Amino acid sequence: MDSIKLSAIATMARGELLGQDVTINGLSTDSRQVKADQLFVALKGEKFDGHNFIDEQLCAQASALFLQRDVDSTLPKIIVDDTLLGLSNWAQAWRNKVNPLVIGVTGSNGKTTVKQMLSSIFSRLGPTCSTQGNLNNHIGVPLTLLQLEQHDQYAVIEMGANHLGEINHLSHLVTPDIAIITNAGPAHLEGFGSIQGVAQGKGEIINGVKPNGVIVLNADDQYLTFWSAKARHLQIVTFGFSAQADIRGDIALDGQLDVQSEDSQLTVKLPILGKHNACNALAVIAAAKAAGVSHQNIKLGLESMIQASSRLQIKTAIKGAQIIDDSYNANPASLSAAIEVLCAQSSDSWLVLGDMGELGTDAANIHTQMGQLAKSAGVKKLFALGQLSKYAAAGFGDNGFSFTDHQTLADAVMTELHQGCCVLVKGSRAMQMEKIVNLLITNEAIH
Repeated sequence: MDSIKLSAIATMARGELLGQDVTINGLSTDSRQVKADQLFVALKGEKFDGHNFIDEQLCAQASALFLQRDVDSTLPKIIVDDTLLGLSNWAQAWRNKVNPLVIGVTGSNGKTTVKQMLSSIFSRLGPTCSTQGNLNNHIGVPLTLLQLEQHDQYAVIEMGANHLGEINHLSHLVTPDIAIITNAGPAHLEGFGSIQGVAQGKGEIINGVKPNGVIVLNADDQYLTFWSAKARHLQIVTFGFSAQADIRGDIALDGQLDVQSEDSQLTVKLPILGKHNACNALAVIAAAKAAGVSHQNIKLGLESMIQASSRLQIKTAIKGAQIIDDSYNANPASLSAAIEVLCAQSSDSWLVLGDMGELGTDAANIHTQMGQLAKSAGVKKLFALGQLSKYAAAGFGDNGFSFTDHQTLADAVMTELHQGCCVLVKGSRAMQMEKIVNLLITNEAIH
């Protein structure tokens, strides 16, 4: 984030400056992590209010306050009607001031991988800002935009949501030059209500794309026609494995991705596993070509990308067994893709599955179906953790085991672990499945 005066922030946030017009060098929404020369933004939600954490210690650290109600402090203040709205106004104005080429990414699966791939490509061309961690929601996206620096030429912004209207808001903040919808699947069904609702929500990214911008759509997705109808005013570029895709892919016997378009061919050796990641790469290639990136830079960027943590990472466990750490998050579509990767790695494949969240009233049935899918795919054992995953164990049948705590499950897996077996560990973020991964690697008790 560039250094900036409070008066400039107040103008962009549509607020009022009270006190000295100091320069700040960053911001924080966490009262515990405010540093010198930073602006503390006091967000207010249903269950928290940042204003209540403004005390002597915070005021001794922060340079200024960003508030929606006045507090007893001598620090300079910017007062807005609503701190989240003010933060969003500031972020939108700053994005427009810096004005890099912006690529927005949404979808049920693959957002983070696509973001990593794009960042690897565009950072070769010039200064690039991209979403860090999971800052992809109504708070994280404004914070990401505010990390833009005036010399940045490119920005890759990930947008997530769990209900209708959220992507619409985020897309209007980001106003991407190019937008990607990776796919629509059964994720966050509690908020969206159905896969049709998910498709509608992901399609909201189209609403904020710049006039004459580009939308990159999955030709193999059942909602291609729905999204294409919404995006008739934009340039549409499709990707996938089907013959009608503008950017078409084939996976060769040696694992390389052969890519064809109307005017060119490209071969890429991806450093990550899975057909679904090859599809993610096709989306990236489509967006990069739309931005005018050369084949050489696309190839070099994809082949040198750094894989995101806990996403299909191969690790070595005790007893010489192999772990596929995909513990970061889970939904039915990403689990299905991970199972395909697992069974391609070893004939003795095991699945450690934690609950998948936000699946609505059909959650138990979906878990049962995923257990059945794992069995039919060739998985030999399933170890389930949680109240929902027990249904996956039941659906799996023989060699399906259910547990209620991390340690007991890990002990059971370690008892049977041996060289030659491959264990996929996956579950929703709330299940903290990385604890299982760490124990299987270190054999240290979970604390």
